[in-house]
Amino acid sequence: MSPAGQATLARRKALLVSRIAAQRSQLEWELGAFRGPLRAFELARRFGVTVRRNPKLSATVAVCAGFILLRSGLFSKTLKTVQLASSVTRWWVIGQLGWQLVRRWRALPQPETTAV
Repeated sequence: MSPAGQATLARRKALLVSRIAAQRSQLEWELGAFRGPLRAFELARRFGVTVRRNPKLSATVAVCAGFILLRSGLFSKTLKTVQLASSVTRWWVIGQLGWQLVRRWRALPQPETTAV
């Protein structure tokens, strides 16, 4: 093989090596970004497996937790808080829409009035 052909092959090889390195670093970055959500998913999956393996224990814990929430008033307080948040959110959205309408109305060109 001629020296020019060898130089071309060396350049191609170097280019391929650099592309592979860039792809590896990109893949490593993407995997790093998904590690947290993957851990949360894996934890939820393990919890689901545990609940399915022990249905009586899960039901007992759920009943006890529900009873504690009802007795402490935490459930009713939580429900009232959710209702309040829903109401406040609804009025907040209405206020936002109204404010946008006022801003658009102010931005419209006003007709010129002539004094008589």
